[in-house]
Amino acid sequence: MKKLLGIVVLGLLLSGNAYAKDTPYMKLINSYEGVDRMLVCTPLMQQVSSNFKKGLQIKIKDNNYDVKEYMDKIANPPSKFKSLDSTVLAYHNSILMRMVGEWWIAMQMPKEEKAKKAYQKNHISNEAVILVSKISYKDLGPYVSRCNDNFIQLKKENNTVKKYNEILTTKAFEEIYEVLNKLTVKKQTTSNTNIIHLACTINPVMTLYDLNLKETKYSGDTYETIFSFDLEKQILLDTNFQNHLPMVASIDDEYIRWHFGEVPSDQTKGFLKTMYNQEIVYSLTDKKINRYSGKFTEDSYELDKLSLLYFGGATVKDGIVDVSTKLEFNSPEGLKNRLKYIAYAHIPRPQNKGTIHSSRITGDCKTTTKTKKF
Repeated sequence: MKKLLGIVVLGLLLSGNAYAKDTPYMKLINSYEGVDRMLVCTPLMQQVSSNFKKGLQIKIKDNNYDVKEYMDKIANPPSKFKSLDSTVLAYHNSILMRMVGEWWIAMQMPKEEKAKKAYQKNHISNEAVILVSKISYKDLGPYVSRCNDNFIQLKKENNTVKKYNEILTTKAFEEIYEVLNKLTVKKQTTSNTNIIHLACTINPVMTLYDLNLKETKYSGDTYETIFSFDLEKQILLDTNFQNHLPMVASIDDEYIRWHFGEVPSDQTKGFLKTMYNQEIVYSLTDKKINRYSGKFTEDSYELDKLSLLYFGGATVKDGIVDVSTKLEFNSPEGLKNRLKYIAYAHIPRPQNKGTIHSSRITGDCKTTTKTKKF
């Protein structure tokens, strides 16, 4: 899965020569021209730049790149960094396209509060936010190619876009440097004294819930998963000692909690539609370990497009979607926000529309050590 994501995000700006003409989002893109098309593309580039960030982290981890050496020689990187440098440049382009669109929207926004709300409510990017949330990261290529072509043309023909592009180029690199610096710091400062490894035996029974929380039990196989945490930094460092990317965790005196999320496949969406009579666009897994009892719980939630906006940090007021408050998935703020909305989803009963508690698995955890078997 990690390598697939890395491959996909690296090819996003180059793939998809044949546009997906019949999809709602491609029709929306093609219905606008010039700057208006750029604004419709802005929500897409917000998603793409986030994917490139993940792809860059995966690439560095899988290839064991020396980030500090790369940054020291970034003006003229050695050949061993050629692939990494290509990724950084593509990541920079996606950030720049996103920033130019966001800045254009901000600069055109009225100062007066009533006019500002009307501007936000009627903005052409609102429909794009919803449509982009329904597209799997594996299918983004054609849309990125279409938007990239438009952006290249705009830089040639529109002096304001050209000016914004020049002003924001440095800021886009600063965002990349911040990501690279964090990877460097993590590599240098992780302390073994704060690291614990928990071996969790997962029970063979999964509980599925319907809209009325009626339970259906399914039996499978018992298996063990080992989670490694840095208690001080509140990070899930790895799973099963396989060098996964670190994930932010919430660690207090009683619980360790962390999340995974993904866009379900079309087949899974069809199943969820049949089961819950709702259009599900995102699946979120909430994992929790009780530090006193060792009990492990994994709850899965299915989100519709509006719930996904809330869980992601966006705000919706009077029908106005504001994505400027969007939070990074793998950040303490993002995790805290999602935990808040999970708590909301449990009140009242039965299930809340838009946030469906779909399943639960349980297990028991105990500390273990990282030792070679042979």
